[in-house]
Amino acid sequence: MRVKYWLIILIVVLFLGLFCGGGTAAGTTNETETAAFPKMEIIIAHTDSSSPDSISSAYSNAFAEYVSEKTNNNVTFRIYGDGILGDDEPLLEGVRMGNETMVITSPFAIAKIEPCHDTISLPLLFKDIDDVHKFLDSDLAAEMNGELEKYGIKVLGVIDGGFRQMVSKNKPIIDMNSLKGLKWRVPNNPLYVKTFKLLGANPVPMGGLEVFTALQQGTIDGCEFPVSSIYDDQYYKVAKYLTITNHIYMGWYVLFNKNTWDSCSPELKQIFTDAAAKALQNSRNIFVQNYEKELAVISKSMEVKYEFDISAMQEAVKPLYEEYRTRIGETYFDRAMEQIGITL
Repeated sequence: MRVKYWLIILIVVLFLGLFCGGGTAAGTTNETETAAFPKMEIIIAHTDSSSPDSISSAYSNAFAEYVSEKTNNNVTFRIYGDGILGDDEPLLEGVRMGNETMVITSPFAIAKIEPCHDTISLPLLFKDIDDVHKFLDSDLAAEMNGELEKYGIKVLGVIDGGFRQMVSKNKPIIDMNSLKGLKWRVPNNPLYVKTFKLLGANPVPMGGLEVFTALQQGTIDGCEFPVSSIYDDQYYKVAKYLTITNHIYMGWYVLFNKNTWDSCSPELKQIFTDAAAKALQNSRNIFVQNYEKELAVISKSMEVKYEFDISAMQEAVKPLYEEYRTRIGETYFDRAMEQIGITL
């Protein structure tokens, strides 16, 4: 009986050991998973509207939600839109220094430290948004993005700001000759000034906040913005004509502090990479939805011309390509032109 008694006890002990051991193993796994994702707060800053419908906000929110979920909320976020933490260049400097972990900023700011990123801003380069995405998703673009790592920056992607279109106050832009002599507002950027000089306009560099009043008072004859800006800033209230020219693509770079990235575990880096891919696709879908909605509102107040022959413009800006070939770097420039299908 005594042997049978101890045998029963031994069986019970072994059973409990196996059962509790399984529970302990599960607990250990959870602790290991938690340890791979230490507590971290990420600040994301951008200059776009804080409205959930804006492209930068949509990207930021989608990125944050995915990462928070996959890290059991160990990684949390604070998102600042509306330029609260600064304009494009201060944001770029902030992410380089680590003051912000992640920012969304313009290619103009980036090209000042790495000129090869002027490529996507060249005029009359892309046929349509699919053409843009094909380039941005290419190995060549990834290689160009890698050039920024020596400045302490990792590029997570480029989100759509949209193509810039022609807005005119008193007469429609029906061809390149329509621009001749017009006082045309452009951003204070040499690329835009030179482009519109070559197109025959009289470029007037001006801050964005001044444009509505300048159009209203006739200080300028026209300007060019993406549809989202024409809608948000209500230029359709002070100008009569919109021509869909798609003459310059505007993208926004999503940047991550390189030191912070390097300090993360491989598992966390993969979550960030997956989040960036999902947020990018989400932002592209929202861009299309917003474009259709915004253009529908604009067309109620403006006469919109959708068909436009850009061939004369493409020929006119070729001297600019030659100039920027040197600035961008001949190797990157030539490879980009070959990939996009531009023959000089």
